[in-house]
Amino acid sequence: MTAAARTDYGWAQRESHDRAEYPVLVRWVSEGARVLDVGCGDGRLGAQLIAQRHARVSGIEIDPAGAAKAREAGLDAREGDVDQGLPYADSSFDVAVLNVTLMMVYRPAFVLQEMLRVAPVALVSFPNLGHWICRAQLLAGHFPSKPLYGRAWYETRHIHLCTWADFQALVRARNARITAAEHFGRDSRTASVMARAWPNLFSALSLARVERGA
Repeated sequence: MTAAARTDYGWAQRESHDRAEYPVLVRWVSEGARVLDVGCGDGRLGAQLIAQRHARVSGIEIDPAGAAKAREAGLDAREGDVDQGLPYADSSFDVAVLNVTLMMVYRPAFVLQEMLRVAPVALVSFPNLGHWICRAQLLAGHFPSKPLYGRAWYETRHIHLCTWADFQALVRARNARITAAEHFGRDSRTASVMARAWPNLFSALSLARVERGA
């Protein structure tokens, strides 16, 4: 499949303003870290990491226009298909980030494995299909629009939606561990006490800090 065919729901149609998960991801990155932004889009997150953490940020993005924008934002960005692997040597980075992109790749387990190959820490965020609104929509006989940000099932590139419990199982299967997590409630923008307590049911958007296993 061509890049043009695969980017109809890419960076250009994501929210134009800074996303709510950015402060959490920035907080999880140490000062001066070497960061790889996987599916970096227009480089908006990477630019914040450069400005706030003085990070050295590289990016990989399938959309040529997105990669060009990311370079303008200060990232060392290249075009590439992350489903084909990450074109970097083992442990080239301190942190790899995959922000609201896990559900858009064809091979999520492989991409996570690749992230943990090039960096000891992976930061991942994704909409949680287990949220109670999703369950209610399924019971009503419809595919959940909540993790599709209100779009219909045929309008997005969300091809591998999962629950928080599914993601935990994936991490264990890759001999890795979650060392920090944050969960946003119904609005997908605000940390929620209930979402933290029962993430598989009340988290609309989940973030995880994943480390390689021993």
